[in-house]
Amino acid sequence: MDETLSSLNIQLKKALELLKSPKISQQLHDSLHNHEPGVLPIASSVALANQSIDLIHEIEQLLEPGHLVLADHFLGMMVIK
Repeated sequence: MDETLSSLNIQLKKALELLKSPKISQQLHDSLHNHEPGVLPIASSVALANQSIDLIHEIEQLLEPGHLVLADHFLGMMVIK
């Protein structure tokens, strides 16, 4: 299990470094986060970004310990009231 998680961490760090690199960061901004009037996000990039978000969220759900999920829900209910 530790080897799998270590491998996952290495891959996630590489992806994060790549996304933060100057060239890719600019492309990311231009394709997804450009707020200039009349400029829409690139549909293919949005679809891929959404898929990435879904996969990362699914991984998060698998890795987050149950007691933290329970605490989040409990504390969330306290804030709502």
